[in-house]
Amino acid sequence: MGTIYLATGFAGVVGGVQRRSQRDAGECVAIECGSDKCDDSTFSVAAAGGTATLWDASSSACGDFDFLCIETDVEIVLELITDANNGVGREEFTVTVIPDVPFVLASKQSYANYTLAFAAGTLDVIDKITCKNLHATAAATVRRFIAT
Repeated sequence: MGTIYLATGFAGVVGGVQRRSQRDAGECVAIECGSDKCDDSTFSVAAAGGTATLWDASSSACGDFDFLCIETDVEIVLELITDANNGVGREEFTVTVIPDVPFVLASKQSYANYTLAFAAGTLDVIDKITCKNLHATAAATVRRFIAT
C-alpha cells in the first residue's frame, strides 16, 4: 500500500498578531492509501474560460482516490461532482485554486442529496472533477495527482 506524506500548517502575521496552525508549518502527516495505484497527469486548459475534465471515476486508471492534489500556474475554478450518475442526488461544488497553493483532499467522501444543515442526505463519493481557466490570456498548466 502507498503512503503519501503531506506537509501541513501555516504561520503568519495578521492584524499585528502572530498566527499559526496547531501543526508546525512543514510538519508531515502520513496518508495511507488502499493500494499502490496512482494517476499523475498534466493538462493544458485554454485561456478565457477554457474547460477540461481533470478526473472521471468512470474512465480513470484510478476509479477513486485516497489522496488528490491539484496544482496550477494560473487561477482556475474546480467543479467537484458527487453522485455524477444521479443515483441518489447529484451535487456540484466549486472552489477557486490559485497558483502555488495546491488543492488537496485526503478523502473521496462527499454527501449527495443533502439538505440544509445535513438534516438528510446520503454519504457518497466524488465521481468527477472539471476545471475552468479564469485567466484572460494565459493557458493554465494543471497537474492532477491521485493515489488510491
